[in-house]
Amino acid sequence: MKPISIFLFLLAVTLSAEEIPSFPFIFVRGRAEIEVPPNFSEISFDVLSKGSDYKVGNERLREFTGRLLQFLQKSEISENDIRSFEVDIQREENYETGKLKYYKFTRDFTVRFDKLDHYGDFIDQLLDLGFIENLDVDFDHTDSEILKEKTIEDATADAVERAKKLASSLGTAIQNVHAISEVNFDRVMDNLKPRGEYYNSTMYSLRAGAGSSYFIPENITIDASIYVLFRLKE
Repeated sequence: MKPISIFLFLLAVTLSAEEIPSFPFIFVRGRAEIEVPPNFSEISFDVLSKGSDYKVGNERLREFTGRLLQFLQKSEISENDIRSFEVDIQREENYETGKLKYYKFTRDFTVRFDKLDHYGDFIDQLLDLGFIENLDVDFDHTDSEILKEKTIEDATADAVERAKKLASSLGTAIQNVHAISEVNFDRVMDNLKPRGEYYNSTMYSLRAGAGSSYFIPENITIDASIYVLFRLKE
């Protein structure tokens, strides 16, 4: 049997009436998860240009951006799957002299890539362009929102079932829901204020992309936790 995360307050406590309910209650966590193989990725990266001359550095960034877009078009990436952001310009100086070292121009891009069978080759060719840095990849599933809703429903049902079993073992029963949250009540004794996050997409069981040393997950885990405070029958 899985351990039940619970706070049981059936006896008098030292906190004031404003901090916790005055009636008997139990606090349980319901949890559910679904594992699915990812079917697309979100690839984020920067296009980088450096130069001691501002104009030359800016023109080089435009050139690199043009080469990137040509590569993405050749890779059959739709324009709708490409997001680009404003150019960031930084002036790098010598710490000792204060003189200019170079200007650094960067533009952020995010690309949706669906052909995971060719993921490794795509990453290899992207990095071979020579001006890409800060590469980051997230894997996801097109039905993730639907699956998240399903895990919330299952987690809620799990919380109710856990509460019923626990209350029955104590010779009582749940009466009604007093509070429910999708984030953890880590400090129940501190005004029952919730904090934390409830969704996690965990990547594991990695496999290599075709023809590459880059890896993609066998599955991603979509999970949800529901924290419920039930009032007990007196």
